[in-house]
Amino acid sequence: MAATEPRARVAGSLSGRLALATCALVTITSSATAADRDWSVDGSWLSYSEADDRVSVNKALVDLERRSEAHTVGVSLIHDTMSGASPTGAIRDESGQITFTGASGSDGFPAADSGHDGSLAQFDDARTQAGVAVQSELSRTVDMKYGAVVSQESDYDSFGGNAGVARSSADQNTTLDVGVAATFDTIYRSGSGDTPEPLGDASDSQSFGKGRRNTFDGLIGVTRVLNRRTVLQVNLGVGGSSGYHSDPYKVISAVDDEGRLIANPTAPAGAPPAAAKRFTAAA
Repeated sequence: MAATEPRARVAGSLSGRLALATCALVTITSSATAADRDWSVDGSWLSYSEADDRVSVNKALVDLERRSEAHTVGVSLIHDTMSGASPTGAIRDESGQITFTGASGSDGFPAADSGHDGSLAQFDDARTQAGVAVQSELSRTVDMKYGAVVSQESDYDSFGGNAGVARSSADQNTTLDVGVAATFDTIYRSGSGDTPEPLGDASDSQSFGKGRRNTFDGLIGVTRVLNRRTVLQVNLGVGGSSGYHSDPYKVISAVDDEGRLIANPTAPAGAPPAAAKRFTAAA
């Protein structure tokens, strides 16, 4: 089973730059007063919706920036919400019924008791993020960049920081960049604040504390201006991540070659066929 990829938490990747074909985007740009004219403020609002009460997204973004002779300071504030319904992909049992569970197997109920056929599942989430980025000119040939970002959802918290130095040659044609970044994530089930037992029986699994993941990245790069029309850039990056890399909501169904649900192969001998047919994901 493949582990899920960490959700991006850096300013600029914001919600994966959702497909904007049917989005309504309003951008407002204002200038500060004469006394504070070094500050600039950009704001945007995005709204995306699908027919039949499917996915709906609303996102508000405010960017503030101040430039001085040697420093540039940027602050970003984001709040977005996502709600609607998504296909469950659930597999029906031999009776033709889908039995639903909550987060990773908790609070199960038959689809017949939920008032719908089990093809869709409702979801609702919100995210608040704040970030700051600073660029300082230490000398004519040396710049330093550093920043931090914090993000919070109902089931995911993240904090990250980065720092880098860029040194240019005397003729400004060659630049060497070196940078490091670290991200610290906390993953858990909404409401319960825990994570399930890896590959445990979804109907009777244990619960553990919040999952934590630490990620560290490094980058070194060289940029060279060859002529008026050509720039050569070479970057080398390395990264490592440790901790919880799964999804606390993931449930796995065991099926045979014909796609029929089968019992948990680790279930006790003599267990009924319907026992333990869904398992929580591995951590």
